[in-house]
Amino acid sequence: MRILRTLLFAAACFACAATAAVAVPLGTGFTYQGRLEQGGSPFAGTAHFRFSLWDASAGGTQVGTSQIAANVVVAGGDFTVQLNSAGQFGATAFDGDGRWLQIEVCTDASCTTPTLLSPRQPVTSAPYALKSVETQKLTNVVGGHAVDIQPGTATNIPGMYAGKVPGDLLLGSMVEDGYTHGYLSLGYPNGDRKFSIGRASSTDFNSATFLPQFTVVPRTGNVGIGTTAPEFPLSFASQLGNKISLYTPNSGGRYGFGIQPDLLQMFSETSGSDIAFGYGTSDAFTERMRIKGNGNVGIGTSAPLAKLEVRGNIRMGSTGTEFAAGGVENLRILRGALNGAGTGTIQYGAGFTIATEGNFIRKITFNTPFLAPPAVTATSNDCTGCFVRMCEILEVTSSYVRVAEYNRHDGSYSGGPFNFIAIGPR
Repeated sequence: MRILRTLLFAAACFACAATAAVAVPLGTGFTYQGRLEQGGSPFAGTAHFRFSLWDASAGGTQVGTSQIAANVVVAGGDFTVQLNSAGQFGATAFDGDGRWLQIEVCTDASCTTPTLLSPRQPVTSAPYALKSVETQKLTNVVGGHAVDIQPGTATNIPGMYAGKVPGDLLLGSMVEDGYTHGYLSLGYPNGDRKFSIGRASSTDFNSATFLPQFTVVPRTGNVGIGTTAPEFPLSFASQLGNKISLYTPNSGGRYGFGIQPDLLQMFSETSGSDIAFGYGTSDAFTERMRIKGNGNVGIGTSAPLAKLEVRGNIRMGSTGTEFAAGGVENLRILRGALNGAGTGTIQYGAGFTIATEGNFIRKITFNTPFLAPPAVTATSNDCTGCFVRMCEILEVTSSYVRVAEYNRHDGSYSGGPFNFIAIGPR
């Protein structure tokens, strides 16, 4: 007994109605046609066969399990069987590598007494098989391009979506303005259709679900990372922790952004790294403000030596009416009010002490001396004699000032309340 064989990878039916309108996906099965002869003549009747798939023409390893085809009608030596309809050869049997079909003819339906036919038959490609092999190549590429789509003369013209429905996912390449670029499109701007890249939820692929990690909503142009409902051009998942890493030096630090409860964080590598604000580009940057890693803030300077250092004028107050002019002197202002009862007491003010010399002279000592003698003014605050009493500055040093109050009509001294202001260098 000998057998002549021809392999065809095709749909289950060879002749289908021309009016069929619904596309049906191909299954795992394929049709095998062969010819069986006995004693040099075509065999006629029924026969039993056992088929197995191998990864080599001789020896090698069997792929999947064997399949028995019992009571096969053989007419004029020709027969046809369906193989792998239930995936007997396995889900990855045809991964692009070579395969050989081993055939045995049996005398009973259970194939307990088989006759091995030799040699094994190579599994060759028909149109659908070629498509399958090319698809497999996309997942088994070693170097080179997995997908190479050439645009030809395609351009971005009206009607390029003709025949497509809103849910179609299109992948292609085209020429526009003289340049070639690829595109991935969901077809129409209406609706909230999305395109996501993700991963399996577990290693058990029989129960695993799809977990989106990166989502694009074509209608809005919004992109979501860790969220399938991006509300802004770029949205992240509502989770605390690090959000954006802009740069990771060799030291392992980070420059980036993070989120903690009620806190937006912007961080640099170490305490010696700064954060600057300005305009221009990274390699042509004009700086306007800097936050040092040690906590100092500089406005108009990149090297602040205090918690806040401003190079220039400062406007303050609810309407900006308070003004601190930038100048060459580092001035300090000290002010206060003294009453005239007894030795005198401080009515308001701080940073100084008072003492009485004689009955009328008040000595004001600065807790922190000025760098040089300050400019001092004093004004009588005696409402019973506001028009006759005047203050006299008797002595000014960097550490103290002596003040006396007198009657401008008769020149007599009297101890009364007065206000003073001292302005000098720190």
